Amino acid sequence: MTKSATDKTDTATNSNTEAKYSVNNYFETMSKGTEKMAESFAEARKRNTRIMNQFVESVTSGQKDFIELSRTVATQPTDFRANTQLMLDTMNRRQACALELGKTVYKEQSEVSSAVSENMGNLFAPMKNAGYDWTAPYKKMAEYWVPATK
Repeated sequence: MTKSATDKTDTATNSNTEAKYSVNNYFETMSKGTEKMAESFAEARKRNTRIMNQFVESVTSGQKDFIELSRTVATQPTDFRANTQLMLDTMNRRQACALELGKTVYKEQSEVSSAVSENMGNLFAPMKNAGYDWTAPYKKMAEYWVPATK
């Protein structure tokens, strides 16, 4: 083999190796992304389960409370003082239950927000570190439209 043929073979081999590395790297990245997405779906499923469990508990306990309240009022319709006190106690329990449901939803929403912020930060980090002003086109639009609004 001549030197020029050897150089061409080496160049072709290097190009194939780089292409294989690039393709493998791409698919490894895609595979990691798929795994991360599956983990995120599993977390979302757990989060939804916690919220729904709290909601169902709230609804069923509320039904039990109001059945008991109705039973007591029906059996003693003229005892206004006791019925009013029982109604206030029942409403206080319902408010506490609603507050617990609200806390659960808020906590889960806060966790989702943090997870999304972290994932988006990782996703857009390469663009952020690219040294390019991604808002430049929008700044030009603002320069065009802001004088028209004055």
